[in-house]
Amino acid sequence: FRTLGPLRNPARSAMTNENPPTSVVWEYRGGPHLALWRMPISAERSIHWLEAQEGTPGVIAIPRDGERLLLQRQFRPATGRSHLQFPRGFGEPELGGPLENAKRELAEETSLIAGDAFHLGSLYADPGILSGRADVVLVETDLSIAPRRDDEWEAPGIEEFVILTGGGVTSLIQQGQLDDALTLAALALLDAHEAHRAERTSH
Repeated sequence: FRTLGPLRNPARSAMTNENPPTSVVWEYRGGPHLALWRMPISAERSIHWLEAQEGTPGVIAIPRDGERLLLQRQFRPATGRSHLQFPRGFGEPELGGPLENAKRELAEETSLIAGDAFHLGSLYADPGILSGRADVVLVETDLSIAPRRDDEWEAPGIEEFVILTGGGVTSLIQQGQLDDALTLAALALLDAHEAHRAERTSH
């Protein structure tokens, strides 16, 4: 690849100051803890971003059994509609790292028991306005056992579980029925992981 630049970047210049002029302009201390930060980059303009759980990384679990993947259809008030997505949530550092948190998330939202787990990478949902990152973890599980939601308050909005093969996932993307950005990004990391594994096996 080739780069075009460098370009003048007032935001980076402000952040590289020894004491960048940032401040919290709004805060909510319920669950989750949210803070809206502000950083002026000129006399007329400011940049804002939202920080959740004081920057604690989230986790996305990709439940897989052989060639099958588990997604859940969940209603999201922010968009007013339901989206197919992988189980996910805020990490809890006191419970361990990404693998432990992904297994916990899987159990909380589907009641499935996790087997082996592999960290595929990390991603930022929208770095223009959201500061937090999410760790993506592939979790092997047994999908012959029907997933269920035991506690509606632990994972509110889940309407159904959907088991798909790789071809079914591709079809849903092409039809516009799978449009959750975090899930699409997690699938891209899974594809890269599988391609790398196949390349190593071929050698």
